[in-house]
Amino acid sequence: MKINRLVLSALLASLSAGVSTIAAADDGLTNWVGVSVGNTDFNSKNLSGITPGTLDDTGSAWKMYLGFPITKTLGLEVGYMNLGKGSISNAAGTSTSHTRTKVYNADLVGSYDINESFSLFGKAGIYFWQMHSDTTGPVSTSDDDGTKLTYGLGFQYNPNKELGFRLEWERFDRLGFKGTTGTMNADLYSIGAVYKFKFF
Repeated sequence: MKINRLVLSALLASLSAGVSTIAAADDGLTNWVGVSVGNTDFNSKNLSGITPGTLDDTGSAWKMYLGFPITKTLGLEVGYMNLGKGSISNAAGTSTSHTRTKVYNADLVGSYDINESFSLFGKAGIYFWQMHSDTTGPVSTSDDDGTKLTYGLGFQYNPNKELGFRLEWERFDRLGFKGTTGTMNADLYSIGAVYKFKFF
């Protein structure tokens, strides 16, 4: 999976350099940095070979991100997310698997201003995931990673030109691999704060 990491790193570097150049040419555009917290809703029928009797499908999550404007309504956002922990147990309760997932993402973000204070936005992009699972009955561990597509929607309130508050939903399909960690879908619901600034 090292190739996936190199490809993603190269793509992020080239995109970031490009949008930074564009942003610098337009004095009306600002960068942004943000932090959000929330919950991840996991949906899985099988983790590490365990078919569920019970499923702990909610994990505490957080993320941080940096934005680069391309136009007034389009930008690039890169970030890191910790989606938290999910677990799954068989019907007899003799085997349980716990998973932890980290995500590095690069999204194109399109926004629509309702007025000066409120805006809607949608996003779509790629993400590189890393998953670790611990299983009991029998005891085992597994790690895997990969690159997939992601998308989401959000709402932002801007009390002034420098500060914003977000309410957001993001979808991550088919996290994991069937033969190692097992697979699951994840929905991240988060709320956070955004600070807008200029690099130059």
